[in-house]
Amino acid sequence: MWPTVFRISAFSFLISAVTAGQSAGDPVVLLKNSIVLGDVSLGTGRSAIQASYVSVNSTPSGVGTVQDGRALNVGDTRLTSSAKSITRISPLTLSAAGGITVGTEQPPDSALAGLRLYAQAESQMVIGFTLAESRAFTYTGHYFGRLDESLDSIPPADLGPLVDGTLYTEIDDTTAPVFYVKDTFPSLFTEHFTHYSGILDPGRYYFQVFSGDSLERPNTRISAEYSVTLSLASEPVPEPATVLLVTNGLTAMFAVTRRRRRQTEHVASRLA
Repeated sequence: MWPTVFRISAFSFLISAVTAGQSAGDPVVLLKNSIVLGDVSLGTGRSAIQASYVSVNSTPSGVGTVQDGRALNVGDTRLTSSAKSITRISPLTLSAAGGITVGTEQPPDSALAGLRLYAQAESQMVIGFTLAESRAFTYTGHYFGRLDESLDSIPPADLGPLVDGTLYTEIDDTTAPVFYVKDTFPSLFTEHFTHYSGILDPGRYYFQVFSGDSLERPNTRISAEYSVTLSLASEPVPEPATVLLVTNGLTAMFAVTRRRRRQTEHVASRLA
């Protein structure tokens, strides 16, 4: 399904500084944070054995990559968690690709059976930017989730990673969504595509993507991935006053043309 075209009014937030190689009307990236995190644990309380990770990449331009993970091996039980995020930032395009995988392995007759198994992972990205002029935009997203293996022939209802993508605009120190995509994947394999288009008015925006899941059952592996792109038009959208001026100018030009044609026809009829 192709969602409706949007137009969002943002407060006027004009800036004078621009990055090298950009025109004054191009978007200016103010911040970018990509974070991957996760943890794995066996057991509960003080006796639990666990491992965790957090990695961050804040490269504000070009390509930024962050990925990390942990594996916990205790006897015949293995727990894994991994996550990645790759961002690409150019003057008119913001894109991100990444995802997570969590898994558990334990034989049915394991001596550790009955201890709590836990594996969790998240991949998230946020890019903040400003626009000094209105620009048309398009957003395309590809998301999919997979339950790779399970003890049961039918996956339980509580298994299903979350993936979402959001563009927010900031108005009077509060944020409002321009669009919001949220997908959960309750089946063995699910894939979604989304497309939005519209016009962004001058203002400050935050582009955010997230995927994550947690797992507490043996012999299961879940993954979720995303690939999203936010593209802006190379030229600003004409202001209404400019469009009106051009329209009035064309109207006047056509009026002059008609008047000259009538004068020519009148002279020709007199000479005939």
